Amino acid sequence: MGASQTLYSLAPAPTAAMTDLHALPPRLHPLARPLLGRASERAACAQAWRDGARILLLVGPPGAGTSALALRAALDLAPIEALCWADLSSDGWAAELRLPTDAQVVVLDGADDPDAALRGALPLTPPACRIILTSRRVTTPPPGLCTLPVHPLSLSPQGDGLSPAAALLVAEAQRRCPTAPPLPPTAAEALARGVDGLPLALVELGARLSVMGPGPLLERLRAGRLDALSAARIAQALDRSRRTLSPHARSSLDALSVFEGPFVADAAMAVIGEVTEAVGLGALEELLEGSLLARRGDADGASLLALLRPLRCVLETPPEARERHARWFADQARRWVSEARGARAADARAWAGRARADLCAALDTALSRSHDATLQAAAAELVEALQVMVPGWLPGSDLLARASRALADAPPALRARVDLALGDRLLVAGRLDQAEALYDSALQAAPDAGLVGRARTGRAAALAMRGHTAEALAEYSRAIEALSTPVTLIWRGRALAWKGLALLDAGDVEAGAALVRRGLTDLERADDQVGVAVHEANLGLAFFRQGAFEPARRLLERALRRAEATGDLRFQAAILSNLGGVDQCLGRYEAATDAYRRVSAAMDHVIDARLRYAVQLGHATALHAQGRPEAARAHYEQARRVAWALADPHRESECEGFLAALAVATGLPAEGASRLERARALAPSPPARLEVTLALLDALVRLAGWRDLLQAGELTAAAGSIREARGQLRASARQVGPAVMSAWRAARLLEHACAQAEAALEAAGAGPLEIPDATDALIVEPGAVGIWLPAGAYVDLRRSRLKRRLLLALVEAHLARPGTTLDLDALWQAGWGDEVALGAARRNRVYVAVSSLRTAGLEALLQTTPEGYRLAPELAVVLRRAP
Repeated sequence: MGASQTLYSLAPAPTAAMTDLHALPPRLHPLARPLLGRASERAACAQAWRDGARILLLVGPPGAGTSALALRAALDLAPIEALCWADLSSDGWAAELRLPTDAQVVVLDGADDPDAALRGALPLTPPACRIILTSRRVTTPPPGLCTLPVHPLSLSPQGDGLSPAAALLVAEAQRRCPTAPPLPPTAAEALARGVDGLPLALVELGARLSVMGPGPLLERLRAGRLDALSAARIAQALDRSRRTLSPHARSSLDALSVFEGPFVADAAMAVIGEVTEAVGLGALEELLEGSLLARRGDADGASLLALLRPLRCVLETPPEARERHARWFADQARRWVSEARGARAADARAWAGRARADLCAALDTALSRSHDATLQAAAAELVEALQVMVPGWLPGSDLLARASRALADAPPALRARVDLALGDRLLVAGRLDQAEALYDSALQAAPDAGLVGRARTGRAAALAMRGHTAEALAEYSRAIEALSTPVTLIWRGRALAWKGLALLDAGDVEAGAALVRRGLTDLERADDQVGVAVHEANLGLAFFRQGAFEPARRLLERALRRAEATGDLRFQAAILSNLGGVDQCLGRYEAATDAYRRVSAAMDHVIDARLRYAVQLGHATALHAQGRPEAARAHYEQARRVAWALADPHRESECEGFLAALAVATGLPAEGASRLERARALAPSPPARLEVTLALLDALVRLAGWRDLLQAGELTAAAGSIREARGQLRASARQVGPAVMSAWRAARLLEHACAQAEAALEAAGAGPLEIPDATDALIVEPGAVGIWLPAGAYVDLRRSRLKRRLLLALVEAHLARPGTTLDLDALWQAGWGDEVALGAARRNRVYVAVSSLRTAGLEALLQTTPEGYRLAPELAVVLRRAP
């Protein structure tokens, strides 16, 4: 061990109480601190002793907590008076002590060379003494040695809801500042993931939380940085490992810090630089043996390697390593983009999913080195890979501006390719203004007909999404003409299919379906199986929007089989979600639930947040319709969390509205009313789709009072409540169909509740409730107790005798002769009879009463003339008579 590497006894002096641990390094004080998240490792240590081991070697990366685990394992084995400690990582421990003969455990901490440490320690230890050794590397096992790897703490939530890594962070933050407010679990988990669960980094972040707060720390981690103090502590731990490396391994470690995620050995060799394969592999093996690299499973038959993020944060990446990194990923992207449209589509997308962070980092490098022509070309490959293979990737405004500057002098074809790839991604995200600008730029730069056709296809799609159908169809025709060569078969097939969909949306079913099928033929000839699956699904959705559910279902099922054959989980998820919607429309709620469950269980990691929201909401409403409120509530809450994460108040409002309906269904009308009020507050100016949904859910909440009315014997009032709900259903039927799925789901829930209430009303002896067929007429119930507006809504007038009298007078005059006007005296007589009032008071009371009729729904139907008031002459009016 050498004269300066000394063993220290922890036994107290005969006259001193053991009140401190002066012989231990300061980082291990105090012993009373609990060792969180290491229950399985402590159990493994105990099992090793039971199996007869005398020496236990704990091996882990810098900051993994091997020293703390060694001390805790020693204390699990013997009392502190029987322990001895040697800090082999420091040269400051000088005076050598003899081991007491009754020593039971010796801890050798931080051995650079575990073989040498054991050779020096074994002759000094009594035969019954056990040894715990910590190191960065393994050793040739002598008899009785057991090696236990020590990894960073787990990031998987445990029984209490927090992962062990997050629990350590929270505990350290509370220990440092007990008066600070508790750290939210989501922030704790995000910080723990940001440092890969490395205990040293978690302890350091916990110390900083009360000063900096979780937000700034998270921002630094997302940018690949640590605060200065945490970086210094981790750099110190890393330096103890770096000093044992060869010069080439040290330079390789710096170069490998360019990787944002796991990488294969070929990528590492490319980034390390101009060395022989033997030298490069030797450096990787040295880093693995020193616990500075970790193995992270396999991909495509090759082992994945990774560098812990806190270690990456304190390493300096050479600029030449960044350029080599960008070129290697661009080469890989070019190969995988071609595979993404063929038989290996699933493999291509799996690779892109693993490499997403590195693809983005490589693109960032390529755009920052615009003087390099090969990196300009690499930027195009990387953008296309991200657009084709990475769901949810979106270029930010900064990236768009940098791409424009970096490629200003690039060849026209290269610039057009980048603009098209960026435009396609923005189009999918609904950012139409930016997408159109990029398509226009590509159209100006495009040097050949194929690129021109692609740009025109994109412009046409943007026009169609804006509802400019005629302009879109014309632009599609120009795109198809430009894409007439066999080389552009895939793009022509897509343009034909998209034009057909535009025709279908415009109502031309026959011509639209024919064009989509022509497009599918081209895509089949080009062997674009993913494209065929997507457009078959799109054709099914077009039929679905027109209410042709069975043909839609058949097409979606066929598209799903194709998507399954390609292995593309992303499109499988979208198709399954839409199949769930079709099944809901057909009343097949079990099948719908099964479809949503399949998406959630197997594909959640490949779908973007908007689709995840749709799946959770669909799953919830299907369970709601089946009468499974608790399961439905869980999925509504998940949908609401996704909406919150998207910062989308409209989706969040929608979730609150459905939760209000669920509260009413479970006998909690007060909660339903308050949730609906919150839903309105979240979206004070909702779009038309959401307004219809909330109106239906509002009707469902208000319908909840029918049970109380029925129990009180108020059958007429209960019937009015049901008619009002039915009126909202009729009104919504004119505004929305199955295409607006959330409103359709709300309508089905309201329809079910109405049917239940009508059955109870009839059983109570009220007789069947008559609901008139939808019509453009104003239908007036007997005695004007309610009216059905031409829009379909029902207005209950039972509580206003005055309104009923005035309305009946206007209706009788209109039925006698359309256009008849009632003057002030006639209306006064109808409403107030022989009551006496002064002229001004009389006029004012008539004016207020007529205004209240208008606000009740007759705004567009009740006209003012110089002579008085009348119903619109062209209005059809039906006065229903009492039986």
